[in-house]
Amino acid sequence: ARKEGKLMGYFVILVSRSLHYKDHLFANNDIVFLTKSARRGLTGLKLVKFAVESLQAEGVTKLHVNTKTHQPFDPIMERLGFEEIETVFSKLLR
Repeated sequence: ARKEGKLMGYFVILVSRSLHYKDHLFANNDIVFLTKSARRGLTGLKLVKFAVESLQAEGVTKLHVNTKTHQPFDPIMERLGFEEIETVFSKLLR
């Protein structure tokens, strides 16, 4: 996401074939970031929408997006027709 040529955010996605569903090309997000000034308004919505349209054009059939519980953007995902499908738990093992 850029405004007047300045980077305001990005949405990094990894695309791969599924081991379980050979008829789908999956995309999974790795990083979603917007500068604080870009988190207001429609920038986030436009960024995700652009990613979805780009992935569809490349033949991706399923997109999974993880959101952080401390900085959720669930309303954007729901507005774009995404459904919550699972909860993920994490534990640092050091």
